[in-house]
Amino acid sequence: MSAGKPESKGSPTQENAGRNVRAAMRDYIESLTLNFYFWPRITRPSADGSADELAIQDEDVFLSRFGFDAQLEARRQVIEFKRQTGLTDREIRLVKRAGALRVSDTGIEPRPSELLVFVGWAEILIIAPIGIAAIVALLWKAPQDAVTIAKLVGLALGAYIAVALTYSCHVKANRLLMPTATRISLRNRPADEQSDRHSHAPTADASK
Repeated sequence: MSAGKPESKGSPTQENAGRNVRAAMRDYIESLTLNFYFWPRITRPSADGSADELAIQDEDVFLSRFGFDAQLEARRQVIEFKRQTGLTDREIRLVKRAGALRVSDTGIEPRPSELLVFVGWAEILIIAPIGIAAIVALLWKAPQDAVTIAKLVGLALGAYIAVALTYSCHVKANRLLMPTATRISLRNRPADEQSDRHSHAPTADASK
């Protein structure tokens, strides 16, 4: 054995002691507090509400689901607000990032703005024709200059991104929180139609 190199007393093999615990080569053990494959299952909403209750009690689970952290009371109000409005986890993320849902230490406050919806549509009507004009110039005029082509492609792509962001942040996020009948959940529409159909159906006595 050469001088200066300490003799390795550890085993050259690695042994699996389970899904979460591993005995690594030398004199230590690696342990994960939460199974990676189990994580999506506990953050996914469940029918019995257990995942919602877990998100209220565990801030890490709440952060994984909604993308922001909050105090216990605010987490409870977010879950209750989600149940009342029928919004999805992604929609809660959207309205929070767009500023339409204010989350503080004491609770939450929906703040939809009709003005922002109007401004968003106005911006889309201004930006969208620019992108369309760039696409038309690329397809019909077919410029040969590489610099011109790059500029038109960049202009069309930039207009598309700007329209998508404007619609998501200004239009969609605020309309999701507006307490009007214009936003009808598609998940509840078949049940409503079915109840209306039964309510208007003739009874056995009426048919006689």
